[in-house]
Amino acid sequence: MPFVMVTSSFPPSKSKEIGAVFGKLPKLPEYVKLLHVLVTQSENMKVYSLYEVEEDKYYKGIIAIGERYIPYHAVDDFKYNIETVLTVREALALIGLK
Repeated sequence: MPFVMVTSSFPPSKSKEIGAVFGKLPKLPEYVKLLHVLVTQSENMKVYSLYEVEEDKYYKGIIAIGERYIPYHAVDDFKYNIETVLTVREALALIGLK
């Protein structure tokens, strides 16, 4: 199954606004599973969210994940990036090493 990593960041001063948006996010469809949410802070808050998507629903899954981040556009200085990520085994297979 494909994995999708969303990396987002925002100033700590926006944490209450982020929390308010979080409580109103659309639910994920059954073919997208949120596996982990990890948070760190330096100058900004940084959040790593790892999703697993059913392979035959990958395109729809990316759209569903993206739709969950649209409400955050109302928060100034919120940024995010959606990427497909591979396991080490999958990555090694791409270069001919198994």
